[in-house]
Amino acid sequence: IRWCLENDIQMVLHGHMHQPHMVQIKRPISINGSKEWKSLYVCGLGSSGAERDKLGEFSQNTFGILNFKDDSLKTEIYALNKAGTFNTDPILNRSICL
Repeated sequence: IRWCLENDIQMVLHGHMHQPHMVQIKRPISINGSKEWKSLYVCGLGSSGAERDKLGEFSQNTFGILNFKDDSLKTEIYALNKAGTFNTDPILNRSICL
């Protein structure tokens, strides 16, 4: 996490048998002898292909759509049902400024 903050990484994405979520982490980082607060988002996109019994509490397959605009990133995560279709209402819908 420290390396990401020191190198101005603003978002880390991960998936495969994880719970869908997004969290913001803020920490003070020393830059040229002074402390500066930096933030990083961690987004778990869930898993679209894992067996349901291996998915944990949420127990639904999910997928994410990332929409990059000029100065923002919109992240939407959708749940798949057993038939392989999905509800058009995302389970997570978040925009962040870049």
